Amino acid sequence: MPQFLLLCVVVVPAVVLNLKAAAMMTSDGNWGGAVGSMFFGPIVFFLVLQAVLFYGTRLLRGRAAVATLTTSRLNYVAGLISLLGVLGAAANRM
Repeated sequence: MPQFLLLCVVVVPAVVLNLKAAAMMTSDGNWGGAVGSMFFGPIVFFLVLQAVLFYGTRLLRGRAAVATLTTSRLNYVAGLISLLGVLGAAANRM
């Protein structure tokens, strides 16, 4: 459940902040760029970052020290970093 909530927290600002850019992309016929910047980019970045953090921590601290992938507290760290990345990308466009 924390993973789903954090995905929502990352995707909702990405959609809201990229609406204007996505509208301009779709008017040019670039649907892939619009969908990628609003949905797939933030989701893939979150999941890759979460996997790197989880498996890196699991490698260093051992299997018993880390909860499962979807319930680990590392989800929150990955969500925060992803949210900052979304906000930075949106601010860079403006």
